[in-house]
Amino acid sequence: MKPTKEHIEKGKYLAKKHGLKQLFVNESSEFFTSHNAASLSVGHDKDKFAEVPLTGGKEKPAKGEKEPANDGE
Repeated sequence: MKPTKEHIEKGKYLAKKHGLKQLFVNESSEFFTSHNAASLSVGHDKDKFAEVPLTGGKEKPAKGEKEPANDGE
């Protein structure tokens, strides 16, 4: 899978908020800090999870903005 724009925005927010350097997302829009946990969440199907790119582009939300919504919640 390829992370959506929403996954990337939320991932950057979470990474900045929690000081993360690596983040993964599965097809159910669940986020993981561990490659192994992300893999286990989808039965080791590497096509159902991906690493969220945390560098490049602008980070959201800017100061004073709220956390991006998660479509899975």
